[in-house]
Amino acid sequence: MSNHQRKTSSPPATAAARQQRWVPYLLLTCLMTLFARVPHEEGWHIADYLDTFGLDGCFVRRGALPTDFVANKLVPTKDFLLIEVPHNAPPELIPKLLRQLKPAKVVAIDVIFANKRAEIPPAHLHLFGAEPARWQREDNLLAAAIKESGNVIIGCWPNTKRVPVPGKLNKTTPLIEWQHPPDVIWNAARWHAHLLVEPSPIDGKTRSVHLFKDVKFSDTKTALQMPSLSLAAAAASENLTQNQLGHLKIQRNQLTLGNHTVSVPQDGLMTIDYLGGREEFDNSAIHWNYSFAIDDIGPEDVAGKIVFLGRTDFTAKDDFTTPFDNMPGVHVHMHAVSTLLGSERAPSEIAFWQTWLIAFACCIVLVLSLQRLSLMGSLAVGLLLCVLIFLSCYQLFIDYHRYFPTSVPVLAVILTYNGIALFEYGRTRAVLAKFVGRDFVRTLMHPLRSLSLGGQSEVATAFFCDLRGFSTASEHLPSSTTEPLVTAYTSTVTEVAMRFGGRVIDYFGDGIFILFQESSKKSDANHAVRAVQAAVQAQTALAKVLTNWTKLAGVELTFAVGINSGEMIIGVIGSEEHMKLGAVGDTVNVAARVQGLTNQCDYGILVTKETQDLIGDQIALTSCGQFAVKGRQQEVWLFGTGQVKQAMIKTDEVEAKAVDSMSLINQAPSVELRELNKPNV
Repeated sequence: MSNHQRKTSSPPATAAARQQRWVPYLLLTCLMTLFARVPHEEGWHIADYLDTFGLDGCFVRRGALPTDFVANKLVPTKDFLLIEVPHNAPPELIPKLLRQLKPAKVVAIDVIFANKRAEIPPAHLHLFGAEPARWQREDNLLAAAIKESGNVIIGCWPNTKRVPVPGKLNKTTPLIEWQHPPDVIWNAARWHAHLLVEPSPIDGKTRSVHLFKDVKFSDTKTALQMPSLSLAAAAASENLTQNQLGHLKIQRNQLTLGNHTVSVPQDGLMTIDYLGGREEFDNSAIHWNYSFAIDDIGPEDVAGKIVFLGRTDFTAKDDFTTPFDNMPGVHVHMHAVSTLLGSERAPSEIAFWQTWLIAFACCIVLVLSLQRLSLMGSLAVGLLLCVLIFLSCYQLFIDYHRYFPTSVPVLAVILTYNGIALFEYGRTRAVLAKFVGRDFVRTLMHPLRSLSLGGQSEVATAFFCDLRGFSTASEHLPSSTTEPLVTAYTSTVTEVAMRFGGRVIDYFGDGIFILFQESSKKSDANHAVRAVQAAVQAQTALAKVLTNWTKLAGVELTFAVGINSGEMIIGVIGSEEHMKLGAVGDTVNVAARVQGLTNQCDYGILVTKETQDLIGDQIALTSCGQFAVKGRQQEVWLFGTGQVKQAMIKTDEVEAKAVDSMSLINQAPSVELRELNKPNV
């Protein structure tokens, strides 16, 4: 292999690890991308905020169209005429205006003509004197003007009141009742519509209009399909009758108005393509004050136009917030008519599968970054993707009048990042636990604890073991053959030790350092007893394996253990750059030296006097005498174990023997050892 190949090729283990992580990464990506649709479909607030923010950004990025362009160049709007009718206008004003507006194609009145007589109980009418008769005359005058013009749209409106909840005291519920003007006015109009403009419950902005509403009046038995004022105006301009209006249907996202076909959502909730803010219809060419209209209006000024009568002052109750600014309800209806009759399609949402593809593509880019970059680097990529999602939505809106719910890809990116981050966090904990143990991982990863060098003094038991004869056997066997032996040996000892509450501190060649601390469970034996129990059970479990390997290597292999109890410092040792869990102190040093003395005794397991004092009479130990320990002036009294009393040690594939020197093994947890196969040579 060339030097260039040696530098650029990835290690097989690293490539395999990346390939293994692709499977959960892709599964998480698909799952999170599908789940990201749920908040949008269910109307969760977080999704609604993201969607409305994205849609508002589409209008803001496109910007308001110039007023002159709206008034003179845009075909649907140059045919508009808005006549402002103030609240304090005299009663005879509107009938006079309607007669002058007779040449107009359609006159849409965005004014509520309340039925004052119906609102007063009959028994109280006499309290108003001549007022009810005057109201009747005004209604008749307006009805005559409407009928004479023959081009007027009159609207109905919802009235919400609270009614008591049956069976519950002091509990009320909202009840919506639809109302229309007095019958004489309502029946005189050529077209009927609803005047409802519904702001979003999320932030109070008006972005869409219901083209149809099921309306039920108090004097009707069934609900009627009532078009919005904007739809009625657009349909009337296309010469549709009221009967045709009532039978309009949206089919495959298409609404046909005479010779004009409009692309609208199937549910009839049409997004309004706002041309700009309040000032868009303030141009003098299309916006007149009622006094100017009465004095100077001529047939040629209104012929063929769509005329709106409404209030535009900020004191009006029907003032609504839009993506640009506040505007009166009549302006909202005019923007909706412009959307319906415009040459471009109404703004609409792209298909679900297209949104899903956008979200999935963004998540794949994020996954690729997570494969190559750190979590912080991938976080920056995720933030960049979110920005690109919004910019893509804006450009799609500007170029094609289409948009997508930005919450789906944004939440998909967020969920995928967090899902993979949690997956990697769990994987890191699992890998780290294999090196330092699960208990210490909890300490290392505790969010409220800082990791620093040092530890605390504690009375515990140190357990050192190795394989006697392993060095000699290694001379006769290749490393590929000795590796399975070491793996089987360390796996068995580790599994047994962990079952008895031991914590592996370190591996060094064929040596193992295990620490037994006081258990938090009162039912468990003390750490010294559990250490000796683990040593005996590990020795028994390894007996058959070591016998087979002794025959293979031609050198006797025996299991040697040294155990000592006492005070030691347990904690994090090393340096600030490289730390590990450890235990230091004279107790640990003596245990390591005692393990080396097993070749001078008849027992493979040696225990110091300090450990024997903690065990007491729970386990029978045999005195081996005093021995000099390297590095210590004072000799150490040692005890050995040979048999365990009243115990049957259970293993899967290893033949267990009754050892009389362990009397309480039945109090310790049973060990289910996995099959130890003889390695192939």
